[in-house]
Amino acid sequence: MIIVGIEKSGNFVSHFEELDKREDGAPHFSPATYFLPTDDYIKKRVIYSDSSKRYGMDTYFGRKFLYKTRTRDILEWRRRKIDWTTMALLLVDLHGKRENSLSNQMRQTKAMSPQYAVRWWKKHRMRPPDLDPVEFMMKKLKWRYRKGTLSAGQSRIYLGDSRSKLKTISDQTRRARTKLLLTSPPYQGVTNYFYDQWLRLWLLGGPNKPYSPRQRCKRKFENKDEYTELLKSVFTESKALLARDAVIYVRTDARKFTYDSTIEALEHAFPRKRIRDETRSRPKFSQTALFTSKVKTKGEVDLLMW
Repeated sequence: MIIVGIEKSGNFVSHFEELDKREDGAPHFSPATYFLPTDDYIKKRVIYSDSSKRYGMDTYFGRKFLYKTRTRDILEWRRRKIDWTTMALLLVDLHGKRENSLSNQMRQTKAMSPQYAVRWWKKHRMRPPDLDPVEFMMKKLKWRYRKGTLSAGQSRIYLGDSRSKLKTISDQTRRARTKLLLTSPPYQGVTNYFYDQWLRLWLLGGPNKPYSPRQRCKRKFENKDEYTELLKSVFTESKALLARDAVIYVRTDARKFTYDSTIEALEHAFPRKRIRDETRSRPKFSQTALFTSKVKTKGEVDLLMW
């Protein structure tokens, strides 16, 4: 008989978490990885000791080994249709209003840091909802599919930085020529989409705490020159995939710089197309207002080119 005890915190857990973190925040080890540290390794790297006794010799817990579970990887959301649909539904309701999500009270648009969230919950005496997650998700499924499903024919999803990913699309796809470009680019200086979505990214296999990597595509886009260049490069690269009569539909921020930069980038990429704008939402419903209260908002604008 083998008895195994589980530690969820402490020096060994912290050490393994540090080993499992690359510079860009991505995990280093694949799920189901295990590591059996030697006595010399433990004393030098985990809990320093110059004792000649083997670590843990005078205790009942026996030998230490480290194991990375597969919990978040049971869903093969990169490869299987059912799994990526399930993961998408979990991500939507992972956090939000207390009675309408899987979390304690939290904004749906962004995940606060653990320390801030715990302090806020204690201050307002709020506890996690007592719910059956299976029953909760079944209600969400029935609501989402109550009118059936959409038949979209053949489609393909590309995951990555659009500045480089667009260049990798196959010649066969390029020859098909897309009829519609529908997008809402990042808003300049509003939010760090990677940092503010850390909890959802964790569920997808990312770090277990807020983390801001160094990649240009995972920042707050505060540099105005870099932001304008980002829009120009992506729209210009998209042009090669579009039919001559394609329609471009872009939702963006109504604040002057973001709006002007988006117009400039679109006209740079599509100089022969006409453009029209229309304000769609009131300020209090805008994405800018939902993500931050520090930025004055004028709502959103839809830009249409044809």
